Amino acid sequence: PFATMVLQSVSSNLPPTPGRQVKYLKTELEKKDAENEALRDQLDSMTKALAGISLVKESAAAAPAAATASADGDKTKPKKDPNAPKPAITAYKYFCRGRVHGDDDETKTGKELQQMWKECKGDERKAYVDMAAEDKKRFERETKEYEALQELYKQRQQDEAMQVYEAHKIAVQAV
Repeated sequence: PFATMVLQSVSSNLPPTPGRQVKYLKTELEKKDAENEALRDQLDSMTKALAGISLVKESAAAAPAAATASADGDKTKPKKDPNAPKPAITAYKYFCRGRVHGDDDETKTGKELQQMWKECKGDERKAYVDMAAEDKKRFERETKEYEALQELYKQRQQDEAMQVYEAHKIAVQAV
């Protein structure tokens, strides 16, 4: 014990020997290997995050574009989302549909259809109103589903953006 303490104190004051240098360099090399392994892990996680970013970019490119100003300063009409539910059809449109697109040669003009609709009473009109009510229920149901999906997509985009942010934060701390 005492001899070991004396040997350590004396050896720390002696100039480095080739054996000590080799041992020191080996430990330094092992430290650097561990650091490199950690950097490789961070690189892998950042690569995965970048793949998530490209997925977000693709979904954003597929999303409908908002209204933009043209060279004249006029706003263009925003594009409709093709996945959005189709609007409900009114009773009057159901009434007109059978008469305008009918098989007979007598297609009606708008004014004639308006007059016929005003004169339509009772059970015949109730049938069209019932069809419109059913279609309105369908539209409300599909709208709820559509809005829920939009919220889900929005939440996924936020989660992916947060993952990218965290990966970037880790990468900055590593450097």
